[in-house]
Order: sequence, then structure tokens, then C-alpha cells
Amino acid sequence: MLPLASKAESMDSVFAKIPIPEFSMLSLNDRLDLLDYANCGQKAVVENLYGGKTTLALKRDNYLRLELTSVNSLEVILLQREKGDTIVAVLSTIHTPMDESQLKFYTLAGESLPSCFKLPQADALIDSVSEKSVETSWQKLLTVKAQCEPEETTIVCEASLKLLPREEQKKYVPMYGSRRYKWNGTTFVLLHE
Repeated sequence: MLPLASKAESMDSVFAKIPIPEFSMLSLNDRLDLLDYANCGQKAVVENLYGGKTTLALKRDNYLRLELTSVNSLEVILLQREKGDTIVAVLSTIHTPMDESQLKFYTLAGESLPSCFKLPQADALIDSVSEKSVETSWQKLLTVKAQCEPEETTIVCEASLKLLPREEQKKYVPMYGSRRYKWNGTTFVLLHE
């Protein structure tokens, strides 16, 4: 079983054609220009529909990372499922005022799929030894930042402590660990390290 989609449907083709809301600030020409620049080894930057800059930061056969704006990044991953079809996972992260990620799944035609995996809540990332030390009032301010490691088809999740005062950030950083989830053909499963 291949963890990533086969080359039958390339990332270039999916990025150019898939009609999903996350790409709404990019016209078809913007997407094609980004692909052309990246494929020619040039810096892939376009002006998006809102007048800001969008950068295609990394492109692989089954993965791409976009800096949609200065405060929003997007990762797109083609995933092969056990039943043989390919789905598209879209990991969107807002970076201001805090890092907060959302994960959605789509068919290759852009139809929304029921989530086969939900990102954990920040309180699920607390080291069990530290659990009683975290004040409930601070927990409400914490969100989860996720990013993909495309070589491993893995999503790494960590708590965002940006909204906490600096003294509290220093106190809580050691209490929160990261969690790694690997695609198994059906869902992302927690890796025990």
C-alpha cells in the first residue's frame, strides 16, 4: 500500500483544477502561474485576488505548501486510501493572533468529505505528568498548530501558546509536547515515540 497518491493524478493537475474554498483568493491563472514558476525553478509568487502576495513555497509530486498571505499558510496533500482512490487533505493555518490549524478532506473533484481525522485539542497535548499544573483559564486560550511532514505522510501537532503572557509561555512550554500522526490508508494514527 502506498501512503501517498500514485502519480496517476499529479499535484499540478489537482492544484489547477480542484474547486475548493481554500483556493478562492487565487484565480486559475494565478495557480497556473505559480506552477509554471515553480516548475521552472523560479521564485513562485503571484498577486492574489485581494492584492496581496501568495507564494508557492514547496511543491512535490503529492504535496504543496502555499503562503496564501502573510498570516495564512496552506498545505495540500494527496493521499491514497486503502480502497484505491485518492483524496485531498487541506491543512490551513492562521498565524495571527495565534497559530490555529484546520484540516479538511476533499475528493479530487473538490467535493467535501466527512473528516476521517480531527486535529486534537490543545489539552490533549499536555504531558500527563504536567496535567494538574495547567490552569484551566489559560487552557481556553490555547489552540493547535499542525504541519505536514510530506516525506513521512505525517501531521505534527503542537499547542500554540502565543496568546499567553511571556511568563506563562515559559512556564507552559515544557508541559506541552507535540504529537505525530501518520496516514495509514484510512486515517491518521498516533505514532508512539
